[in-house]
Amino acid sequence: MNSVQNPERINLHLRTNYASVHLLSSLNREHVQSIGHSFERLMMPDLRTPSVPSLQRGLAMLEILADSRKGLTLSNLTQRMRLPKSSVHALLLTLDRAGYLHRSEVTGRYLFGTKLFSLATKSVSRLELKEQALPSLASLAKETGLTVHMAIPERGTAILIEKIDPPGLIRLATWPGKQMDLHCTGVGKALLAYLPQEEVSTLIRGYGLPQHNARTLSSAKRLREELVQIREQGYSYDDEEDEVGLRCIGAPVFDRNRVCIAAISVAGTTAQIHPDNLDALSRKIRQVADTVSFQMGFLADLSITRRNRVSSFAKASRCDDATIGGQDRKESE
Repeated sequence: MNSVQNPERINLHLRTNYASVHLLSSLNREHVQSIGHSFERLMMPDLRTPSVPSLQRGLAMLEILADSRKGLTLSNLTQRMRLPKSSVHALLLTLDRAGYLHRSEVTGRYLFGTKLFSLATKSVSRLELKEQALPSLASLAKETGLTVHMAIPERGTAILIEKIDPPGLIRLATWPGKQMDLHCTGVGKALLAYLPQEEVSTLIRGYGLPQHNARTLSSAKRLREELVQIREQGYSYDDEEDEVGLRCIGAPVFDRNRVCIAAISVAGTTAQIHPDNLDALSRKIRQVADTVSFQMGFLADLSITRRNRVSSFAKASRCDDATIGGQDRKESE
């Protein structure tokens, strides 16, 4: 084997390692451990499953561009990657069309596109959301004795990003990363209620209203009526609609732009959540959701009434139902 390595490869390796160390130093211990596990999997791949060469070249291209402040031309990248010009051009064209790169019409240089910035922003926002919410979620689970979930909207579903199990033996079959339907779960309906009306219609047409059991809402009209009620009262209620024997109460979380970015819920058996404690639990979940919203930069006028606050939330989320908070929306008439 040749013991002399390409100097350019060594420089790229050193720059990549330096960037990794700089990134790790800015994260907390939990994030470092998570990244460390991912790095171990990356460095010790399953050799039985081959990597995709074209994808590896595309990722290498992004790393090279990350080291360039002003971007690079096709010729620059061809020289640095030591690949045929046609291959480099094909990679650039693919990434450009997907929005990950952008070619300047003035200089001809390729720079990172808006898609990469969008992905990075979402990733950072979700880390911030979990960090800010975790103490409140843990307290909620301890005080109520119920399982606490936090979910975000993702491609027509609610994705759980956090779960806190309460003390005791009861454990629900949920986990971070689980996809949950929007129309029949506490977190799902809390998210769905603050989507634009056109988007709700698109989701219903695209995904339908799958029937989980006899209690699941299967009528689009009834679902829309319930979404209005959710915005009016400030919380959602899953009454055994997802799974028989289980109930869930959810509430929305808003960001500094007054957009619903997540939902928090408490879930338990029908013996744990029932009509006698529904009001108390719904008040508690709304308080926690309001706290997390405030931590995420959402500011509400506390002097106005609950009904007006809910109406304000709904309008801020661009929801254009005929009625919001029980009052006719006359502005558009």
